Amino acid sequence: MTSPRSGPLLVAVLLASLVAGVSAEDWPQILGPTRDGVYRGTTRLAASFPENGPPTVWTKKVGEGFAGPAVAAGRVFLFHRIGRDEIVEALDAETGTAPPPRTATTSGSTKGRARCRSSPAAVSTPTVRKGC
Repeated sequence: MTSPRSGPLLVAVLLASLVAGVSAEDWPQILGPTRDGVYRGTTRLAASFPENGPPTVWTKKVGEGFAGPAVAAGRVFLFHRIGRDEIVEALDAETGTAPPPRTATTSGSTKGRARCRSSPAAVSTPTVRKGC
């Protein structure tokens, strides 16, 4: 399992691979458009990566979280937490730029979240509805 602190590296690698050739099909929710984790797009995926990995297109410093990105309509949607603030961002897939993020401050309480008590981080992958 990945540590929440390795998030920036993981996001950079995922974004580089998404922007560098997998952009032909949106990935608007967890496990993709059909929620089975299978890519069915027409653009061929790379058979292998260079020894040092794919080229980095852009990076984004993010907070803690176990949520994967969602990709739709040319944007990368991220959900993460910094302190008590849960943040949703819609980044331009090509440049990494974004309008101001949506932020909600949590109460810090874990009441009613028995399964999440050990996770102070964002844990839900965003779902993007068509037309949004």
